[in-house]
Amino acid sequence: MPTILGAGDSSSGYDIENSLREYGTDNFENFTPSSSGDRRTWTWSCWIKPDVRGSAFNLFGAGADVNNRAHIDFNTTGDFQVEAKNGGTSVLKCENTTRLRDPAAFYHIVWRLDTTDGTAANRSRVYVNGEQVSFGSTSFPDQNTELAISNNVIHAIAKRSYADENYFPGYIAEAAFTDGQSYAPTQFAETNDDGVWIPKDFKDDTTFGSNGFYLEFKQTGTSANSSGIGADTSGNDNHWTPNNHNATHVTTDTPTNTFCTLNPLLFFDNTDPFASATLSEGNMAYSSTTTAGADSNIMGTHGANKGKWFYEFKMGTTGNVGMAGGWTSYYNHDRIAYYSGNGYKYNEDGSASYGATYAGDDIIGVAMDLDNQAITFYKNGASQGEITSAIDDNGLHYLPFMWDGSGSLYRKWEFNSGNPPYANSSDNADANGYGKFEYSVPSGYYAICTKNLALYG
Repeated sequence: MPTILGAGDSSSGYDIENSLREYGTDNFENFTPSSSGDRRTWTWSCWIKPDVRGSAFNLFGAGADVNNRAHIDFNTTGDFQVEAKNGGTSVLKCENTTRLRDPAAFYHIVWRLDTTDGTAANRSRVYVNGEQVSFGSTSFPDQNTELAISNNVIHAIAKRSYADENYFPGYIAEAAFTDGQSYAPTQFAETNDDGVWIPKDFKDDTTFGSNGFYLEFKQTGTSANSSGIGADTSGNDNHWTPNNHNATHVTTDTPTNTFCTLNPLLFFDNTDPFASATLSEGNMAYSSTTTAGADSNIMGTHGANKGKWFYEFKMGTTGNVGMAGGWTSYYNHDRIAYYSGNGYKYNEDGSASYGATYAGDDIIGVAMDLDNQAITFYKNGASQGEITSAIDDNGLHYLPFMWDGSGSLYRKWEFNSGNPPYANSSDNADANGYGKFEYSVPSGYYAICTKNLALYG
């Protein structure tokens, strides 16, 4: 399989501007065609960055009830399948053990259907990052079978079409459907010179058909129209209805410029073992009810060993006296943090007085200078002072991290590397135009995203 896009910069000259952040609870989009299209031949393409929770979720499907539906979904172990029923009879079911394990990467998913094909295995094909999936368990449709997709029934993204369940948690970009065309994945993406599977501009070379659509998630409105989050830009005006979405669901974390999120695979120092902690909001929010004596920490997905980097985090409103944020090394857990309860700075040598205490709704800025081994924390935009020799000058790779101290209080904070899960009163970008921060980014510091990391990290 070609290298997964997520750790580098797109070299095709084509940039995806936006993605849709789904919280995995009750957020999804839906659309019902006014009439039936081609139910035998079509293609679904999208880029996704799952938050790797181990929950079952649907990615795309159609059908008003359990006996008449078709969909692509993932189970709790990360295996995925395509499945369809007509009148309660199974007409398609293919399962696979491909796992999407990297919470920092976008994956390209293509499901192409052509039940007119004389070869059974060619009637339903799925691709991940350009490579066809080999299904371990298969039941392909009979020739010329019609599925629920492209029928004039409800279609849904990020949940089951016929039930309020199996919500997708993560990010979706470039969601496209072509009615009447079965396209190979190379219609939508390509392999660059470095062997990385990258998106390409496909709109003008694609035939969408009557029920086709192309969702770029560039708008923030909450109605099914050209100003809405689910605006169809294919030219068909097949606009989708956003449900329980707002402007914070539209992000610039995309396959061509991924931003740092919290990493569910990098919890450490947890004695309980993190049984009471929850990540949500696209891995941008953390909450827990820790037990006494249980310190828990989580790192970010992106880091560096040089350069100057900035992020913010916002405190929750209840019981946050034991929280801290800063930077840490994955290799030896050498770290520096700013503690909420007493305003102390903390590193492996111990703690000392530093700045003001902080609590609910305060926003803490973290400016890390890996070139000069220094860090500055900000409380609501006010510098608390530079800390020099904050880390070892040993060239280690450092990551943002958050620390949940011991105690029994409910704790929550929200992480912002440039794509906040909350609404800012003003959005401030870095000097390269990346990120949305509440307060100004210090001069020379940058949002933690792959385009900046390619230049400075």
